[in-house]
Amino acid sequence: MVVATDRRLYVSTDKGLFQARSNGRGYEAQSLAFDRYAPMRWPVVVDCDNPRRLYAGTSKGGMFRSDDAGQNWREINQGIIYKEIWSLAQHPRTGELYVGTGPASVFKSLDRGESWIDSEQFRTMPESIDWTFPPASAADVMGTGRKVARTATGCRSPGPRSKSRRSSRAC
Repeated sequence: MVVATDRRLYVSTDKGLFQARSNGRGYEAQSLAFDRYAPMRWPVVVDCDNPRRLYAGTSKGGMFRSDDAGQNWREINQGIIYKEIWSLAQHPRTGELYVGTGPASVFKSLDRGESWIDSEQFRTMPESIDWTFPPASAADVMGTGRKVARTATGCRSPGPRSKSRRSSRAC
C-alpha cells in the first residue's frame, strides 16, 4: 500500500512502514515502524485534517496512530476485539475511521482512534460465515449470489444457479 502526501510517500512493505522523500534523482527511504510485525500488509491513512497524523493497521498488533509524521507510534485498540487489520479508511469530511478485520468485522471510531465501536450487526448477517479471503471454501462475491471456490486446479465460479461453469480468473 502506498500513500503520498505533501512530498512524503508512505510505503508499507513486508519489512515494515517506510517514509520515502525525493532527493531530486529518486527517493530515499527511512524506516518508520513495525519491522517487528513483518511480514504483513500495512493499511496506512494520512488524517484528513492533520497531515502529520498517521494511522496504520497491522495484522498482528491492531491499530496504531502517530501524531508526528511517523516518528512515534501508540497503540489505539480500545474496543477492537480482533487485531488482524485488513482495511482502513477515513471519511474525508467527518474524520470517522473504519477498520475491517479478520474474522470478518467492522469497527468505527468517532474520536480519531481513541476508542472504537464494534459493528456487531455486521457479524449477524447470514452471509458473514462465508466471508473470508482467500476463500476458505466458498464466498458470495459482493452479495451477487455468485460463489467463488478455490480448487486444486484453480478457481471454480459456478454462478448463481449452475454448478459446472468454470472461470479462468484467479481467486
